[in-house]
Amino acid sequence: MNRLDNDKLNTLQTVETVTDEKRLLKAEALSDALSGIGDDLIRDASDNVPALVSKKKKRFSFLPVVATAAAVLLIALPAGFIMLAMAGLIGGESKAPMSHEEAEYVLDVNKCDLETAEENYNYLLSKDDPTAAKETTSVELPTDFSFSLVFGTYGVSSYDSKTGKLVKTTDATDVSKYTAYVKMSESELKQVYAALCQEIHLQDYPKSYDPFNDPNSNKKTMSSPNQTIIISVTANGETYTVSCFGIPYGSSDDFYCKEAEAFWKAYKKVVGLIVSFPEWEAFPDYEHYYM
Repeated sequence: MNRLDNDKLNTLQTVETVTDEKRLLKAEALSDALSGIGDDLIRDASDNVPALVSKKKKRFSFLPVVATAAAVLLIALPAGFIMLAMAGLIGGESKAPMSHEEAEYVLDVNKCDLETAEENYNYLLSKDDPTAAKETTSVELPTDFSFSLVFGTYGVSSYDSKTGKLVKTTDATDVSKYTAYVKMSESELKQVYAALCQEIHLQDYPKSYDPFNDPNSNKKTMSSPNQTIIISVTANGETYTVSCFGIPYGSSDDFYCKEAEAFWKAYKKVVGLIVSFPEWEAFPDYEHYYM
């Protein structure tokens, strides 16, 4: 073999070495990109999708169509390009793996409506917040504390901590299929007490209340369907109830004052605890949907 042949051989070996190194880098990049998606994240996200809020007709979702198109596109792309894209080396900046809260929130928005997604998201934030846990342990719960809550579209859902009766919906052929009895733990009751009696003072709100409409304004916000909320609390020998009959579905930008926003946040915390019950998640789907 002459010197020229040796040079060609050396060049070939060098190219193959560089190619192997590039493949290794791509594989490592892909591994790093997928390492943030753990089994616990996938399991938690799939196990914690809450029930749908009532709608008369199910909304058509483009998610299956988009997912199918994305799968076809991924198969068609060269393997190396896919690896680099997933690793965030091309097509924009790399992003940190989603947290449990973000993953569940995205899952909720894709599979149900924004209202339910926000309830679950707010609950997850309070549940995983270490400062919230500290505050709960320092709460002194009155011995006679109990509460009841009517909520949801047209007020079809309810929970009574005194009896433990939980109803997902009264708008059903057989309401017993949507009824269970669940006793809250002391820790959960402390969270409710803190939300309704410390973060806000429920007794300071009007007996008939609408957080979206200023009673002193002629401008009124309405929605169809609407929702009904009735919160009743007993503590230290006193019972007080705030009723929100037929109020609209609104966003965080629709509250007419800070007190209204605080009321809504407290209400959301309580609902978040209720819809996280395993018994709630085990209920069948709604028979009727509203729109």
